[in-house]
Amino acid sequence: MNLDVILSKFEVAKSNGSSAQVKCPLPTHKNGDKNPSLTITEKDEEILFHCHAGCKTEEILKAVGLEMKDLFKKNWNKEEYSKPVPGNNGKTYSRDWIIKNSTAHYDYNDKDNKPYYLKTRYISRETREEVKGCYWTYAGQDRYKKGLHVKPILYKLPELLQGIREKKPIYIVEGEKDADTLIKAGLIATTSGGSTSWKPEFAEYFKDAEEKIILPDQDEAGLKYKDEIISSLSGKVINLDKKDVTDWISAGHTIEELQELVKNTSPPPGPVEEQKSEYPPLVGFTLKELMEEEFPPIKYLVQDILPEGLTILAGKPKIGKSILALNLSMSIARGCLTLGKLSTEKTEVAYFALEDNKRRLKKRALPILKENFPENFTFFNSLLPLTKGGYEQLNSYLDSHPEVKFIVIDTIGRVKPPSYSGNSYEVDTQLYSKLHDIYLKRNVSVLVITHTKKQEALDFIDNVTGSAGSTGVADTVMVLSKNRTEKEAVLKVTGRDIEEEQELALRLNSDLFSWEILGSAEFYTQSKERKEIIDILLREEMPMTNKDLQGLLNKNYNAIRFLTWKMEKDGILLKINNSYVISPSYVITSTNTTNTANTTNTANSANSIESVSDIVSSVSLEKNTANTRNAIDTNGKNTTVSDASGVSGKVTCKSCEYFNPGHGGLSAWGSCKVGGGGGYGSVPKNCRFYIKKEEITETPF
Repeated sequence: MNLDVILSKFEVAKSNGSSAQVKCPLPTHKNGDKNPSLTITEKDEEILFHCHAGCKTEEILKAVGLEMKDLFKKNWNKEEYSKPVPGNNGKTYSRDWIIKNSTAHYDYNDKDNKPYYLKTRYISRETREEVKGCYWTYAGQDRYKKGLHVKPILYKLPELLQGIREKKPIYIVEGEKDADTLIKAGLIATTSGGSTSWKPEFAEYFKDAEEKIILPDQDEAGLKYKDEIISSLSGKVINLDKKDVTDWISAGHTIEELQELVKNTSPPPGPVEEQKSEYPPLVGFTLKELMEEEFPPIKYLVQDILPEGLTILAGKPKIGKSILALNLSMSIARGCLTLGKLSTEKTEVAYFALEDNKRRLKKRALPILKENFPENFTFFNSLLPLTKGGYEQLNSYLDSHPEVKFIVIDTIGRVKPPSYSGNSYEVDTQLYSKLHDIYLKRNVSVLVITHTKKQEALDFIDNVTGSAGSTGVADTVMVLSKNRTEKEAVLKVTGRDIEEEQELALRLNSDLFSWEILGSAEFYTQSKERKEIIDILLREEMPMTNKDLQGLLNKNYNAIRFLTWKMEKDGILLKINNSYVISPSYVITSTNTTNTANTTNTANSANSIESVSDIVSSVSLEKNTANTRNAIDTNGKNTTVSDASGVSGKVTCKSCEYFNPGHGGLSAWGSCKVGGGGGYGSVPKNCRFYIKKEEITETPF
C-alpha cells in the first residue's frame, strides 16, 4: 500500500506529488462530482481525506474498498492474517490485502467457476511505475500464494463456455482490460492474458464455437499475438484503427459499429481436409553401393572459400561485410578473379541490398567495375519478411529467371521474424532451412549476411548472431573480424565441404571499395608483429629487453616475451644477458663505396645494413643506417664490433651513454657487449650493456 495505490482507486483531476484533487465516489454529488471536491494529502504518518461537500471519510473509503486503517502508514504492507493454509507450504496472502495493494486485479476461475488464480497490477516502490502481470495462485480459504503454480487458463472461462453453448459470437482480445470493456457492453470476450501467453491447447475450448472474432492490438506485439492465435484457431480478424478495442470505444465508436464490422468481414477459409495417404516407403543404400558410386567434384563459386550451398557471412557492423559480399558477387557475375587471386564460377546474380540505397550501391560498385558492367547482375532494395511472403517472392523470381544461380541477402535481419518465448533455435532452424531448400531444390546458392555477437566466443562459429539453428543448417560459415581503425582483417571460413578451415588475412582498399588477400592470417599476423620488433631494434641500434619492447609497442608483456622467444628459436634474434639483438645470420652488408680495409678510417660511413626476406615472406624490412657510434678512443684507435660477420658498425665504451670513468673496482668491472670487449673505462652494473668478465667467451656479435 502507498499513496499511488490509494489514488488509483479514484479519478484524479490533478496531483502535485504529495496532494491530489480527485472526484468523490459517493452518489451525493451532482453530475458525478464534475468539479472534484475531494482532496487527498500525504503527511508523515498518515493520509488525510477532506471532502469539501462534507462527505465522511469512512463512507468514501468503503465505496472504493478501503478502510480507515489503510490511511495509516504503519499498517501499510502488513498482512492481515498469518494463519497457514492446510496443504500449502510457504506464505499466503488474503485476497483483501492483495487487492488493496494493487492498481487492478483480474480473477481467473476454472470451468466450474471456482477461484484458480489472480492476476494483478501494482505500483513499484522503486520506480513508482505500474508493474503488470503479477500472479497469485489460489491456496484455499480465500488466500493466495505468490506466483503462478498451476496450468494457465483463459480469462472468464465459465462465461466463455456458457457463451459457446448459447451459440454466441466469441471475441478474443490481447488483455483483460479489453475483455472487460466488451463484457461490460454485453459481449462474450476472453484472453489468454498477454501478447506472449497464447498456447495451442487453448483452441480446444473453441471447438464448438460458431463464430470467433479476433481483435488484435495494432502494434508489433499485438500482431504477433494474432499470428499465434490463427496458427491454431480459425476466426475473423478485425483490425481497428486504434491501438486496441478499449481505445477504439473511448474514441467514440460503438458496439453496434463493431458488430457491423464483424458482419461485413468474410469468414476465414475452412480447414483443408487432411488427405489420407500412405507414407512413402523408406529407401536405403548399402555401404558397398555408396563406395562404388562416383560423385562429381565439389563446385566452388569462389575458389577454396565459397562452395555451392547456403553460406553465412557474419561480422561486426560497419567493418566491410557488404563490400566483401559485393566483391565476391560481382566477380562471380563476371567470372573473374576476386580478392586479387581467387578464381570464380561465372553465373547470374541477384543481390538483395536491403540496407543500402542506389546512391551508395553506385558509389561502391563503380570503382570495382569501372566501365565493365555485367548484365547478369541485378540489385533489389526490398524483400518481404521471409515468413510473410518473402520466401514466395524469391521462388517466384527464380521461376521466371532460371539462369540465376547465386542470391545474396544483405542482411538477414531485415527479413527475419523476431524470436519470442525462448524459441529462437526453432525460428532460426525453420528460416534457414527454407533458404537451404532453395539450394537443394533449385541448385541456387544463397549467401546470407548477418552480424556477430557483442560477446566474443572461443569458437568463431559461436560469434554468429542468433542461435545455433542458423549455423547448424548452413553449409558454410564465414566470419570477418577487424579492428575498426585498421585496414587489415581476418576472414575465417569453415563448412561441410571445406576440407581445411581457412584463416585469411585481408586488406581493405577504402578508395576502391575492395578487399584483397594478403595470405595466411596466422602467417601475416605473426609477420606483422615480428616486423615491428625488428624495426625497433634497427631504429634504436641497441639491444633491448622485453620490458623495453613492451614500452615501445604498448602490448601485453607475456605476448612480447613469447614472440621474442619464438624469434630467438627461429634464429631471427640473439639473446644476450636478457636483451635481444638481430641475429647476424639475418643481416647482410652492402658493398662499401669507401676503403673498408682500413679499420681506422673514420670516413667509413657508407656501409649499410639491409634485412633479408628470410624472416618472413611478404614482409620487406629495409633500413639504411650509418655508423652512428664511430669514435676515436684516447689512444687514437677505433674500437670496432670485432669479428662481426657482415657488420662494420663501430663504437667505444666512452661514447656510450652509460660510460662512467670514475666507477672502478674489480667487482664492477665488465665488458660492453656493443663495444665487443676492450672499451675505455669500466662499465657500471646498471648499464644495459654490462656483462660479467667470466661470461665473456666470445664476441656477442
